[in-house]
Amino acid sequence: MIVLQYSTQTEEVQDIQTMLNELVLSHKIEEKEGLPAPVLISDQDQYTGKKAIKSFLQELGGELDSWYYCACK
Repeated sequence: MIVLQYSTQTEEVQDIQTMLNELVLSHKIEEKEGLPAPVLISDQDQYTGKKAIKSFLQELGGELDSWYYCACK
C-alpha cells in the first residue's frame, strides 16, 4: 500500500492526492506534524517533495498502462 504523509493540506498535496485517485491505487493519507514536504512511502521506498513523488507516480502509471495493455491482448 502507498502512504502519503503531509503536515499541511496544500495545493501540492491535493495534486498528489488527485494523481493517486486517478491511478486507482490503494493508498492511505496521513496528516503528520513536522514534515517540511509531502512524503510518499511505497513498500521500502520513500519519495519526498512534489517533484520526486510526481515522477514516481508517472513512472508507476506508465507501468500500469503497459501491464493493462499486455493483459488485454
